[in-house]
Amino acid sequence: RTSRRARGARRVAVTMGTDALDVALVAALVVVVVVVVAGSRDTVSGLGRSLLLVTAGVAGGVTVGLPALRRRRRRSTVLPSPDEVGDLMDFLQRLAEASGVAGVGLLVVGEVREQVAADGAVLITGPDLSVVAGRDGDTSALLDRTAIRLVVDAREPRCFHGQVARLFAPVVHRGEVVAVLGASRPAHLPFSQADQDKLVLLGPHLGSSLTRAAEHDSTRALAYVDGLTRLANRRRLDHDLPRALDGWLSAGYPVAFA
Repeated sequence: RTSRRARGARRVAVTMGTDALDVALVAALVVVVVVVVAGSRDTVSGLGRSLLLVTAGVAGGVTVGLPALRRRRRRSTVLPSPDEVGDLMDFLQRLAEASGVAGVGLLVVGEVREQVAADGAVLITGPDLSVVAGRDGDTSALLDRTAIRLVVDAREPRCFHGQVARLFAPVVHRGEVVAVLGASRPAHLPFSQADQDKLVLLGPHLGSSLTRAAEHDSTRALAYVDGLTRLANRRRLDHDLPRALDGWLSAGYPVAFA
């Protein structure tokens, strides 16, 4: 709790300091312009006028560029609300209980749809980001390879607007993009910066979960498949047969096994 309050205090201090710096730079720019105008009346030497012009240019450039820096700094230091932290902890618990990439994918796309109020959500993973590990709702507009590649190259979330509003966010694990989250909804409901932040918040946890799930799938395949013939082994039979028998018998089908 103390650490959270300290981070909040630092964020407020950074924001207030940046706002004060904005005001100071604008004031300095106005003063320099006034002095330069006065210098045009031969009240300032040529060298002094040149220095003032350079100072005005630097102040103007910093003043123009500082708002973008401030927005980026604010975006990187935004902390989730207590309710969002509670929801995230609940989601992480369910994520830890999911088995396999398919299980993680189904859980994640459902969470994405709920978090950003999307009509459709998709999780794309695999070595070349070509495997749809999970989908929920209408995902036809989210299988855009060009948009996915732009997001992967930029390594940051992006919104695309057209017939539908689309939001993509990369999932980075150990410096590599291991998956891409996508969400869509009607064009008249564009995604906001807050929606992007929600997907970014899921990214670090999802990356490690996908890696663990892929290892689980690989281990399961090794346990259930004969290494020589690549056919299902006795362990696979013992796992699948009781479930299949229960399904057939409950449906009233005759069963024979040879």
